[in-house]
Amino acid sequence: MGDAGPPEPSQTQMPSVVAGMGGIGQGFAYPEATPEGPYKVLQQYHSKPRKLRVACVGAGASGLCLAYKMEKMMVSGSWELTLFDKNEQFGGTWYENTYPGVACDIPSHLYTFTFDPNPNWSYFYAYGGEIQKYFEDFAERFGSKKYMKLNTKVMECRWNKDAGIWHITLKNMKTNEEWHDWAHCVVNGTGILNNWKWPDIEGIHDFQGPLMHSAAWNHDVDLSGKTAAVIGNGSTAVQIVPQLQRMCKNVQNYMRSSTWISPPFGAGALASDLTKGQDVDPGHRQYEFTEADKRKFKEDPEYHLSFRKRIEAEINGLFGMYRQGSDLSNQFRQVITDEMNRRMGDGHEELKKRIIPKWAPGCRRISPGDGYLEALVQPNVENVFSGIKKVTKEGILTEDGVEHKFDILVCATGFHVAFKPAFKVINGEGKSVQDDWGESVNLYMGVSAPR
Repeated sequence: MGDAGPPEPSQTQMPSVVAGMGGIGQGFAYPEATPEGPYKVLQQYHSKPRKLRVACVGAGASGLCLAYKMEKMMVSGSWELTLFDKNEQFGGTWYENTYPGVACDIPSHLYTFTFDPNPNWSYFYAYGGEIQKYFEDFAERFGSKKYMKLNTKVMECRWNKDAGIWHITLKNMKTNEEWHDWAHCVVNGTGILNNWKWPDIEGIHDFQGPLMHSAAWNHDVDLSGKTAAVIGNGSTAVQIVPQLQRMCKNVQNYMRSSTWISPPFGAGALASDLTKGQDVDPGHRQYEFTEADKRKFKEDPEYHLSFRKRIEAEINGLFGMYRQGSDLSNQFRQVITDEMNRRMGDGHEELKKRIIPKWAPGCRRISPGDGYLEALVQPNVENVFSGIKKVTKEGILTEDGVEHKFDILVCATGFHVAFKPAFKVINGEGKSVQDDWGESVNLYMGVSAPR
């Protein structure tokens, strides 16, 4: 941003925005600028409606919902909206994450906008590609794409307190050109699962074979007949490892800590309505909806709503598990421990000792991990518990002095989840949120940042 700064608001429509439904309505205009000072009595009646210009960072679930709600709840023509997204396609984390086995661990019939249920899900736990298609279909049906400006990354939002607007610095991700826009209101719809990170390990980029992060999967890499190493055993790794165990010659899974692998969420409704007491492999509880299932959901909306409500009630009923020392927490801990032991089978005592946590469920994210424990006990999977000292040209040197060699390195090491925006947010005094917060977060009710 140069010394002169971006232009002040004008009464004309900017090329980077789309007007509200019905275009620019008569009687709605931008508020009068007051360049001579921060305060001026305007020659208008009190509470005169004005046009609102909104910029949303991200065109994933939050951005799509914002566009839908603004159309439904705001006066036609009284607003403008742009959904800026750094990617060439909208969809957010479900567009970016395409690794083998990517899925949502929340039942698919809950993973929709509440006002737009989907009776046609293929699986009880939807895979990533189908979730992305749900968002694409949603955007087509509700006309959300006209608000989007893709391949555009928000770099900085700077508040101009005199003008009462945000100056926004943007970057074209194809040309690297920077440009400016402005808005009365900026909505951060980026979520926390889109700014991925490499692990902080010495030599991570010294490895001479294919190096991949789970959030930037390279589908050109041939996995067949190869030895693959996976760093991590969190919610992403537990989906990747079972797939690689079947696709690769050998798999090494590097585990820094233990993790709870739980029974599937919403299993009660699944058993009562769909599997109906059938014998189910405890390690592979994914359910594929039949055409009869889908038809019933579609033709009987009241039953579909009841089905969704029962799943949600079952999951919400587990909230007491997060109260450490509560009866439910203790019961759930015993249930998960027994389940994990049963799924790993007889023997494997070292694995059980290392992977079953000594702390209560809920201290870290719990994952159903369909097929993960079963994969860990297969003969072509090596579980490595020693800490990683560094990455070498051919593999990983662990702290016990052993160099483990492999062909492909996969980092399932997550995202920057500090809840601070990935772009700079600067107030009227020139202080940024990033500097103000440091390593922690200081928010009031999630909507303001007191200083």
